Amino acid sequence: MVVLLNYRGADDTVRCLRSLHAMHVFPGRIIVVDNNSNDGSVDEIVDEWKCFSEDVAKCDKDSMMASSPSILIAMKDNDGYSSGNNAGIRMALQDVKCKAIWILNNDVEVDVFALDALCECLNAHPDSGMCGSTVVRFHNRKTVQCAGGY
Repeated sequence: MVVLLNYRGADDTVRCLRSLHAMHVFPGRIIVVDNNSNDGSVDEIVDEWKCFSEDVAKCDKDSMMASSPSILIAMKDNDGYSSGNNAGIRMALQDVKCKAIWILNNDVEVDVFALDALCECLNAHPDSGMCGSTVVRFHNRKTVQCAGGY
């Protein structure tokens, strides 16, 4: 499952969502948490997301639409990055099918095979608690920004 935090970055979030929907393997569920942007981000994300995904459900942080693989949580308060991610993580963990959570910043565009590589790594090391992605610069994809969280 993916947890994706948005704060006043609807354009970035929509680009990230498009890349997630273009992946080789769909991540099961995408949970977007809007951290009380109050700038129209929620409506913009929902409007754009519906254009390429018919499975979007809009709900508040205390409810879960189990039938929808894509959920938008509109936080009533912005208590910071960790709090927003934790709200998404708590929702993901309510799903019995959740085996792993991929936390993404909204300003990334994922490679179509990124999830395959992460799952391969986790499956090869079942005792590990986490793994990280290789991140490359957006405007120069040959330059590695960090590898596996380092």
